[in-house]
Amino acid sequence: MSVHPGQFRLARVQVVNWGTLHGYRDIPVARRGFLITGSSGSGKSTLIDAVSAVLMPGDRVQFNAAAQESGKSGRNLVSYLRGAWRREAGTETDGLVASYLREGATWSAIVLTYRSGDDHPPVTLVKLMHLARGRNAVSDITHLHVILDDELDARDLEAFTGRGIDNRAIRRRWPSASVNPSYAPFARSFRSKLGIESEAAQRLLHRTLSAKSLGSLDQLFRDYMLDAPSTIGMADRAVGQFHDLREAHRVVVDAREQIEALTPLDQLSVARRSTSAALSDTDDELSHLDAVRAQRSLELLLDEQAELAARTALLDESAREAEEAARRAREHTLDLRVRLEGIDGGRLSTLQAQRDAEARVVAQVRLRRDRVIEAVSVWQGSPPASAEDFLSLRSDLEDQLAQSSSGHEERRRDVYEISHRRAEQIRARERAIADREALAHRTSNIDPSLLRVRELVCSATGLTEDQLPFAGELIAVRDEYTDWSGPIERVLGGLARTLLVPETLYRAASSAVDGAHLGTRLVYRRIRTGDDAPTPQSGVQSLVRRLDVAEGPFARWIHRHLAEQYDYACVETAEDFPDHRRAVSRGGQVKHSAERHEKDDRRHIDDRSRWALGFDNEPKLTDLRRRIDELEKDISGLTARLEDLDRRDQSVAHQNRAAQTVLDAQWSDIDLASAEAALAAVESRLTHWQQDNPEHEALRHAVSAANTAEAEAAKAHASAESLLVAHRKHYSDVETRIAEAQGAATAPVPEEVAARIDSRLARVSRRMTATSIDGAMYKVQQQITAENRRAREEL
Repeated sequence: MSVHPGQFRLARVQVVNWGTLHGYRDIPVARRGFLITGSSGSGKSTLIDAVSAVLMPGDRVQFNAAAQESGKSGRNLVSYLRGAWRREAGTETDGLVASYLREGATWSAIVLTYRSGDDHPPVTLVKLMHLARGRNAVSDITHLHVILDDELDARDLEAFTGRGIDNRAIRRRWPSASVNPSYAPFARSFRSKLGIESEAAQRLLHRTLSAKSLGSLDQLFRDYMLDAPSTIGMADRAVGQFHDLREAHRVVVDAREQIEALTPLDQLSVARRSTSAALSDTDDELSHLDAVRAQRSLELLLDEQAELAARTALLDESAREAEEAARRAREHTLDLRVRLEGIDGGRLSTLQAQRDAEARVVAQVRLRRDRVIEAVSVWQGSPPASAEDFLSLRSDLEDQLAQSSSGHEERRRDVYEISHRRAEQIRARERAIADREALAHRTSNIDPSLLRVRELVCSATGLTEDQLPFAGELIAVRDEYTDWSGPIERVLGGLARTLLVPETLYRAASSAVDGAHLGTRLVYRRIRTGDDAPTPQSGVQSLVRRLDVAEGPFARWIHRHLAEQYDYACVETAEDFPDHRRAVSRGGQVKHSAERHEKDDRRHIDDRSRWALGFDNEPKLTDLRRRIDELEKDISGLTARLEDLDRRDQSVAHQNRAAQTVLDAQWSDIDLASAEAALAAVESRLTHWQQDNPEHEALRHAVSAANTAEAEAAKAHASAESLLVAHRKHYSDVETRIAEAQGAATAPVPEEVAARIDSRLARVSRRMTATSIDGAMYKVQQQITAENRRAREEL
């Protein structure tokens, strides 16, 4: 038996592309009840929201209502149409970005089928939605609502959503259906068909369907089941009447506030007119300030010019009088001097001239004697006290100068020799430092010049240094035979410095070598590394048995080449040579054949600087550092010897100059006692003459007084001339300023404006001059500018 026959109940739910329910889903709903259960995120709320989307308009539906009760829902129609399934950090923004199952144009359909449990046909409600590509706003969604009195398969709707929703085609397909793009007619129609009495009942159905929990049964009844009582209308009217009363009170309050606000306007108007007048006055004053300054300056300058003109005559007269007084003083002094010099026929002048001449001789002799004494002290000698001592001193110094000349040549030879040795040591140190720097970044013992050649070839070909090794980098003397390193280097030196070029790289390497200037001698061999020919056996004493060869593509060739070309026996002395075809002794002598022997002792056999064998160059670097230290010590020692020779040379040169100073002098040039005696004799004769002529003293005092008077008169004349010159310059400057002021004082100025500016000038300066007017005008300008600024701010 059917449950509640005649009552429409949900019997079937179909969704297409709804949220994470991608594609088509068909869910039958039992009439007796339907339990939806599942874990979080399994789609329970998605299915309930599909029913809510049909039963409620889009602007009022509460998606995921259970979550909205806790304020955590973020779902809407767009997220359901697109199939939003997660939110993650965006690559171009700092916020979260939703990930969608359906990025392009998409459509969704929700089909609800209701049955009454009797013979009444089913009622099918359809909500069809479409969202174009690149659109993600709710307003971009196209809706269509359909009601059918029959079953409908939601998949049949796909044919009508290719380019949006084809309303006409749907109406042709189901002519008896109710088709509405808007929701309100659709809702009224399905409420009528399903027996839902009102919109409130419709909302109650949605509420009960989507609620997670029911907090208050009273609230549910008030919001969705009970009609509003008449008292609510009375309360609304009372609120409206209170609003009218409050509005009337507000109008009264506004009127009172307006009266209070407008009352001060009279005072403000007066203040504004006063401020406007002040602004206008100060604007006028600022615009005419320069003209008033020019006019007042011109007036003051004209007054000053008149005063200067009046003083000119006085200063001219004063200068003439001072000049006349100075002339009379000079004539009086001259007369007195003539009388003084005429006493005793001019004998006084003659004696004074002799005294002055002898005094100059004493000064010259004293100066030359001091020089000779200083020169003698350089040789640790004593000043000569007599002509005999001076002659003996000259003889000694001549002998010492002769010895110094021969010693100078010896010191020059020493300096040249030591300088040459020092330069050689410096060059050797520079070469050693360059070798150390070149070897410090590698493990190779090959000469730096050859390493630079390899760098050049590798740079031109794009190859690496490991592809073009020197033979010496792949061969090393075994540790137990290091005492044979020197002799073995004598034999293998040429091979060690040979560049090994694989057959495959020969063309590129040979072209690079041919196209460059190497700056040194390079030997390289074309190596066919694939040759598997057997390696000959070497003798027991052969140096080949005392070597290690690095593993790698060249190892087989090196072993065979050493055995074939360098099977030299290592013997103690040359006495063992007859027992071997090829041999090398500890002393470094090499037997190449029965006839050819060689010993190269241009360098010591233990000199590591020329060794080229070895996998590691640390011993060579250590030897280089030792050699550099030794060279530094040698250079320091030679430098010290050169500095010592230079000091000795300077000391000898100083002594020679001192000796020459003595040799250039004569005894009379330094005989201070004779010169002072001659001066004393002249002074004695002058004293006796003055005693024999007493009138001389009175004239001398008169000449002294006349000289003082002449000096004072000359000073007074100079002062008067200076005042006159300054006065004339001042007068000229005033004339120039008058000409400038006359050009600027032509602009007209209203009398009232000029009067206000003059009043301001009087307040800032009691006495105005042509010099002080600029400062006073600057102060007036500051006052006017400040008042103008305040007036503008107040307005």
